[in-house]
Amino acid sequence: MKNSVLKLMSIILITLFVISIIPMAVMAANTDAVILEKTDGNKIIYIKGMDQTEFKYAFSNNESDATSATYITATKDTNSEYVAFLAAGETYKYMFIQNGENTETIQLDSLKTITEKEIAEVEKLTKIIKVSTDESDSKITKDGDTTITTTTGKITVTDKGNYQYQLIEIVDKNSSTDKINETALELYNQLETLNNDGTKMYDKLLAEITVRDNYKKLLENATWTDAKNNTIPEPKDAQNGEKFIVLIREVKDGKTVREDVQFMTSSRADDKGVEKSEKQVEKKKKLPITGENLALYIIFGIIILAIIVLIVRMNKAKKDEEK
Repeated sequence: MKNSVLKLMSIILITLFVISIIPMAVMAANTDAVILEKTDGNKIIYIKGMDQTEFKYAFSNNESDATSATYITATKDTNSEYVAFLAAGETYKYMFIQNGENTETIQLDSLKTITEKEIAEVEKLTKIIKVSTDESDSKITKDGDTTITTTTGKITVTDKGNYQYQLIEIVDKNSSTDKINETALELYNQLETLNNDGTKMYDKLLAEITVRDNYKKLLENATWTDAKNNTIPEPKDAQNGEKFIVLIREVKDGKTVREDVQFMTSSRADDKGVEKSEKQVEKKKKLPITGENLALYIIFGIIILAIIVLIVRMNKAKKDEEK
């Protein structure tokens, strides 16, 4: 009986210990943060979901220092969001966050980082090379009595220079099953996020990091095509509404001068109509009166007159015989 009681107490103690450490482990696993590295080397750390919470934080190279570390109260950035601050030159392995009774541990080298210079480059995208998207091409084909007018969109580079491009389908709708290019889709979605007002800094930085990484990845694997007359036509098999990433670069003496990205939404339209065929009725024209035709009319008149005279004489001779 005594052994049973001791065994039960051991199980209870172990259970309580496990329960006590689970919250910290779960919270640490679910804690997301990104680092903005300023031009002067200082680092601002944005923690997801805590932009309006006055939390406390501390740094250490030892994960076990969570309870003994000296904590600092979070300050607000220029957007009035609470952040953690790490001075230039300071390096640590861990950051501890206190929010009420909860303490979370974040491993700093696992966080994504973006610099102010990289943000400036991301925010220039789609504005580096000037283009026009208001033009279209039309092509007429015939299928029996049906005339088909196909109108397709295109991108025209308005800056002078020699350009190359690559079109990348975000979703391949011409395959047996829709295939999604995850890299292109993320780039498209995150650039849209950057255009939305009121986005929290954590989400904005994460979007800029995604754009930076995915844009670089697409460029590294690009297969370039010359833009004839500085024109980029939509694919012949594109479906109306289908979206594409368009990588564009200016080339001079075999070297890349500038690079940019645009988006193309297919505006394909096929207008069908029945071709009307009208029969032309040919009207016969009177022959013109020439010298030769006049002679024929005179001869024909003399013959008719001779026949009439002959008939009259024959009738007169017949009457004389009857007398």
